[in-house]
Amino acid sequence: MLAVAACGRLDAEEARICRIALPALNPPGGAITVLSQEAGAERGTVRIAYRVEREGATTERSAVCRFGPRISRNRPQLVGIATESGPLSGASVHLLQRYYVFTPEGAAGDPGPPQAGDGKPRFRLW
Repeated sequence: MLAVAACGRLDAEEARICRIALPALNPPGGAITVLSQEAGAERGTVRIAYRVEREGATTERSAVCRFGPRISRNRPQLVGIATESGPLSGASVHLLQRYYVFTPEGAAGDPGPPQAGDGKPRFRLW
């Protein structure tokens, strides 16, 4: 029973790493707003829905990041990313993680977790 419950929990560090990858998946100059982040359907996955605003156009996108076992410095190892356009190649994921995600520039590019006023529909009880 505990194993089933653990699969549905969002790992905050995995979510942060997945968010950091988002700017690299989009054209430069766009403003990214995270709409939601949640544990994916499979264990070790994170699903992020987000909005990109660029040159007056708004696009809603999503990314699913897959993580392997923690082996180096006990930090999550990003092993796969899929977007609505399909999965990134293994080489692309490796290069993204090695040369962007775990750099000061990558950390500075984190669009942050969803905020309360994130544009999601809200229901009002009268």
